[in-house]
Amino acid sequence: AIADSCLTRILDAEPQDVNALRNMGALRARTGRLDEAVGHFDRALMLEPDDITTLMNAGQVRRQLGRIDDAAAIYERAYRLAPHRADVVHGLGLIARDRGQRMKACAFLEQAVARNPRIAQFLTDLGSACHEAGRIEAALDAYRRALAIEPANQTVPARLCHQLERACAWDEAGKVRRNLLARSEAALAARRRCLELPFAQLAYAEDPATILKLARAWSAEIAARAGPMLPPADVDRDPDRRLRIGYLSHDFRNHAVAQLCHRVLALQDRARFHVSAYSTGP
Repeated sequence: AIADSCLTRILDAEPQDVNALRNMGALRARTGRLDEAVGHFDRALMLEPDDITTLMNAGQVRRQLGRIDDAAAIYERAYRLAPHRADVVHGLGLIARDRGQRMKACAFLEQAVARNPRIAQFLTDLGSACHEAGRIEAALDAYRRALAIEPANQTVPARLCHQLERACAWDEAGKVRRNLLARSEAALAARRRCLELPFAQLAYAEDPATILKLARAWSAEIAARAGPMLPPADVDRDPDRRLRIGYLSHDFRNHAVAQLCHRVLALQDRARFHVSAYSTGP
């Protein structure tokens, strides 16, 4: 709140202060006000159009908003200005992943890692791209290197465990799994944010109570971010009316969920039900 107030006063006094515009854009992005962040970054770019950091930030918030083509155009512009920068090549790799261009994503992310091999996030994203491309050994190598750089990372172990199981490396997978469960239990006991996903834990946790505890922690965090519940909608109570049903999923794409849901959606009587599907994924 203090930073917001200070930056607002600076921009009221000097609307073309580039540093204040950049900082306000970053602040808006961190607090989830992505559309406002885009506006501040774009105003900064009007004043300094070739600033690479601002270009990368402007591209990142557009990507978060799902505006993939707009983000790609900005990253490509940054690449023309600074083809040597690892973060720029990394951004192009993420865009390729968003577009389902698996081998292209791997190539860009491998370049990013080659230019800066000490950034764990680059290696994590490379591991995920290699996983999607079916390159199991390359994914394993990337995840192991990421963990070597950031041993406390809570997102990589679950991905590494999954890849080890795909590679039938049962002994190493067992060690990673035990370590992963211990980390999650410690985080939950300390009331810290736990980054292990409940859905991922289903693959290796044997105790239903452990899985339920993690799921409840995630649900509570999501509820806190979402804010108070909306009041109930004023709906037509006529029992003979056509019901409106909405399905929400991150996996309405080339994914098992979409394939399994296809027949369910197709067989619903459209005379009785108005069916909508909302995708939150790529």
